[in-house]
Amino acid sequence: MSARLSAFAALNNSDSDSNPNSNSNSDSENENDLSQQNNSNIPPNSIFSIDLGLGNGSVSYDSSNNQFIPILNSNFTLSKSENIIYNDDHIILGLHYANILVIKGQYKLSIIQGSLLIDSYILNDPNQELIINASNLNSLPCLKPLKKDNKSNNLFKISFSCIIKLSNFNDNMSDLTLLSPHYKSLYSSDQISKNSTCLNYTFTILHEPEQNKIATSIPDSWEYHLKNLSINLSSSSSSPVVLIIGNKNTGKSTFLKLLANTLLSINCEKSIQVLDMDPGQPEFCLPGCITLSKIKNPLLGTINLFNSNFNNSDNSDNSDNLIKFYGFTSPNIQPLFYLYQLNQLLNKINNCKNTITLINSPGWVKGFGTEILSNLNNSINITNLIQLSNELKDLDLIKEINWNKNITNILKLQSINNLSISNSYSPLFIRNFKLLSYMHYNLINKNFDFNPLIFKSPYRVSYISNFDIKKLNNFNGIIGISIFDSQGINILDLPQILECQFMSIITIPINELINLNNSQNLINYPNLINEMSIKSISKNWKFYGLCVIHSVDIENNNINLYTPININKLINSLNSNFEKLLLIKGRQDLPIEEIYSSQILKKSSYWSNFGLSALPYISESVSNEVVGGKTVGIRRNIQRR
Repeated sequence: MSARLSAFAALNNSDSDSNPNSNSNSDSENENDLSQQNNSNIPPNSIFSIDLGLGNGSVSYDSSNNQFIPILNSNFTLSKSENIIYNDDHIILGLHYANILVIKGQYKLSIIQGSLLIDSYILNDPNQELIINASNLNSLPCLKPLKKDNKSNNLFKISFSCIIKLSNFNDNMSDLTLLSPHYKSLYSSDQISKNSTCLNYTFTILHEPEQNKIATSIPDSWEYHLKNLSINLSSSSSSPVVLIIGNKNTGKSTFLKLLANTLLSINCEKSIQVLDMDPGQPEFCLPGCITLSKIKNPLLGTINLFNSNFNNSDNSDNSDNLIKFYGFTSPNIQPLFYLYQLNQLLNKINNCKNTITLINSPGWVKGFGTEILSNLNNSINITNLIQLSNELKDLDLIKEINWNKNITNILKLQSINNLSISNSYSPLFIRNFKLLSYMHYNLINKNFDFNPLIFKSPYRVSYISNFDIKKLNNFNGIIGISIFDSQGINILDLPQILECQFMSIITIPINELINLNNSQNLINYPNLINEMSIKSISKNWKFYGLCVIHSVDIENNNINLYTPININKLINSLNSNFEKLLLIKGRQDLPIEEIYSSQILKKSSYWSNFGLSALPYISESVSNEVVGGKTVGIRRNIQRR
């Protein structure tokens, strides 16, 4: 780790992220300054490199001055029988080369004729079918024909460059509004009511712009570099590593997805993997985790963590995905533990052969963010560094970190964060979406059930309240629990602390039991494992997933919990007696919708079926006569001397 800035000292600077919109000079002004300083005739759309003494590495600037115009909606009209055929559960659509198609909702996409470009992924195999989840949480996928040539067909009277099939797909994800009305607009569109033909389908073709929503829009400069970079990466004799850096909301995640899709399109012989190292806003794993995930399918729309790319029910050594549980949504809460977990993923990268690794860095370019990237640079060989920023000048971390002068090629591209239209959802809103959709997924039926968890029967798992190693060896239930960042807990308060909380389901090898320390022990209560001892063996954790604690039964030594994981796989692992089960609590907050869903606001006649006059413990109205009913105002004008 760099001696320049310790992890703890960095905490004082963690909030010093620069505002990506606070630059005083416009992009055009910076480009003019560059051209004047170099005093050379550089074409307005050229790419040029400057030798800065970096050995074999280089620094490239994209000096393109083209105006970037975002795509907001489809650019053509639909005419029955002329370019669209309606069927009960699907439509067939003919596209000319200049047509741009933007769709919102859930659908299955296949090609009938020609080739289609969708977010830099080329679809030309009639036997391939893509399932796309296009919601407001991400930019909507943009579909357009790849080639100009029109071909005659048996479906339409006129020729088209491309003919596609859009079919209904319904995994009940849109039912999330039953649990929380706040997610109503994720899939629905006002344009459905204007077009009666859309009512039968799970998707809507957008003919008009929607508020605060754009389709995936690729600047010309990005498109040029995506193609060149993909060719260079796939032909490299080594296992290249691409790191994408920049402030928040500069398009890092978008660029990474486009690069992955481009690599998949050129039939790259190397494996492709993504290091997702932001536990607060992860793309490829649950909040509170970081992961190294293999990419086998194109990254389009909103990612379902249970699809074939990111099925995290198996985290064995031979699994394609390596997931590390951290427990917090910000690395600077426990920086040393975060770096320890991250380094385990970096070690895996160093051992990968014939693999391309894409890294999406967090949006911190100062403070502890610089420390993280410095650790990254010291641990692995970064072959390509992509900087996305409003200006062509270096970010501070480009200057502060001693990048490998012999192998690192630095490319500086214009960011796309200067759009007036951007994602209006907060990180908390997106995290809750991931957690709610995760907890309500049915692995057997492969769909979602958004009835409140309280309406379902929880799993009952026994625990042991004795920390004798011999007894632990022969016990296949929960051998203990650990609570991160929780000094001074009284074991008598454990039931209240655990109930209605997220916990991670972790197993450890049986030979690691001797390394655990029991901080507190009380008859009939779960073993409370010391936080430091459980972290000391985190290298050997196997993360199965998250659960929500329903209740702790002290009398019968049971913990009742909900979890969507493959429970049979966990049982088989425990029955083998090679692994032991632990529950670990981080600081993931349970969305309020799980506790107080709109569906549980039933009339008294409904609850009478259960012998109740109303739902216990919950009142629809706030009264000052009950504990907690009075609003408490916090004084903010207190000054300490």
